[in-house]
Amino acid sequence: MTVTATDDLIQETSPESTTLVLVVNAGSTLDPVYDAINPDDVVVSVTDNDTAGITVNPTTADVTEGGATDTFDVVLNTQPTGDVVIDIANTADATVDLNTLTFTTLNWNVPQTVTVTATDDLIQETSPESTTLVLTVNAGSTLDPVYDAINPDDVIVSVTDNDTAGITVNPTTADVTEGGATDTFDVVLNTSRRATW
Repeated sequence: MTVTATDDLIQETSPESTTLVLVVNAGSTLDPVYDAINPDDVVVSVTDNDTAGITVNPTTADVTEGGATDTFDVVLNTQPTGDVVIDIANTADATVDLNTLTFTTLNWNVPQTVTVTATDDLIQETSPESTTLVLTVNAGSTLDPVYDAINPDDVIVSVTDNDTAGITVNPTTADVTEGGATDTFDVVLNTSRRATW
């Protein structure tokens, strides 16, 4: 008889052991001597070929304040034994449209796409600046102990600034008269400032 391992797409302890139980089918045996015999079972050692993991692709994103967004995909490498929940934290400079991704035993191999948007903060900053979106497995809600221990890759986001600091004076001329007419002009900052003057 040929024994074949079941390729189940689940990471398991390897090798794992399973037992093939052999029994005499008394209803179909015409020999009363063999009806009473219990054959030895076969203990099978199964080597697993699956490696659990979380693929984040790509692990970089390029976004522009008030402009272009970018995306990345997240998918599990093996079928989990229960739901796997992945949290994605926003930063001050970049946000995502999905802060929580849930993978089940049915959708584990379907990539989930996350859109990254730059925070348009009205402050001139070094451009591009870098910020990191941290991905973590939510151990409190994840039902697969193998995936509980996995730390997915984070996403490094390059943010292009759209602000130019400056001071607008308007108008830049004034007409006044000695002992008489006055005039006015306005002063305003072009971007938000980081500290109080």
